[in-house]
Amino acid sequence: MVLSLVQGSDKRIRRMALSEQVRDVLLGEIISGRFPVGSKLSSVHEYARDFQVSTSPVRVAFAELEARGYVVSRYGSGTYVRANHPPLTVKDSVMICIEAKAHLFGDLGSALTVRLLKQGFLPGVVDTGFVESQAGLLDRALASDARFFVVHGNLSFDFGVLQRAALPGRHVIGVIDWETELPISNVHRVLSDHLEGGRLMARHLYERGHRNVLMLGTDTMFSRVSGELLHPVRQGWGFAETWNESGGSWQSLCSDALPDLEITLNSERLLRCFKGSNAPTAIFGLRDVEAWHAQTILLSHAPELAASVEVVGYGNTPWSQAGHPPFTTVDLDLNRIGDEVVQLIGKLRKDELTASVDPVKIQPRLVVRGESGRCSRA
Repeated sequence: MVLSLVQGSDKRIRRMALSEQVRDVLLGEIISGRFPVGSKLSSVHEYARDFQVSTSPVRVAFAELEARGYVVSRYGSGTYVRANHPPLTVKDSVMICIEAKAHLFGDLGSALTVRLLKQGFLPGVVDTGFVESQAGLLDRALASDARFFVVHGNLSFDFGVLQRAALPGRHVIGVIDWETELPISNVHRVLSDHLEGGRLMARHLYERGHRNVLMLGTDTMFSRVSGELLHPVRQGWGFAETWNESGGSWQSLCSDALPDLEITLNSERLLRCFKGSNAPTAIFGLRDVEAWHAQTILLSHAPELAASVEVVGYGNTPWSQAGHPPFTTVDLDLNRIGDEVVQLIGKLRKDELTASVDPVKIQPRLVVRGESGRCSRA
């Protein structure tokens, strides 16, 4: 179908910058949808006649539109609309700096990528990996011309490296459990309320009749849960606080990290925790992976114990979903976090926010799974 300009539009163009004026009129028709993608434009001679100009400025306008990706010229056939959205520029680029191979953070990276693309942003993912390589990879990311940086930083994160992104017009959005007291300009945060997640799990187990719980995590996690280190593990702190207030008791068992960073549990030490009259009746993993390992050990070495001990975790990762049966966990609501991040970036792109705002706290949800594998949300 051959399209011409909208009836009633001003076809007589001023003599100054003719090609730019022709280009802008045609571009407006393309972006508005008047010329759908795939439709054929009128010929150069027809537009020259309509605009009452020579063919030269029309040819230049066509060439500029093709260079910007809006139209494509097919020899012997004509010029067709290739795209009707504005081209992405560096101002629309978002660098997602996250541990992409980790289940939880990788899922957030995927959710952000999809949402950003739909909103007309140009996302890129930088896998910051584990702690040892974070700074070097972030250095490379921050050396880019991107305007927005979405960063996940844990408690050992080198926040000083972000000073390099603190330039006018550039913004850092910290996600999930981003913790720092450093005065970094142009920083915003969209965080999961880990404390409330721990409280949710404590209330859930207490209401289920449990009074003694075995909590699993790393030795550093338990140092922070007990207050020995400055920054507590938020989910563990929230759990212990509520659990102690309820009158329950808990004991801890540390997991081990193998050289390739795989997490494992010692089966003998785990089973030893269930000896005696005051044995725990539930297991709470500060991460889903520890809860999954504990469940696997019980099923393999003490199936009668596995049938009586309730296993719960934190994170709602594939570990909890693949348990036997899938076990109750805390969902950080990654979709909501993704939505909030994209909305925040949209406001920053429009310059609707002039200063960093208070952290946006996303309330986690309890995903209660039963032996049938079905789950309900509380």
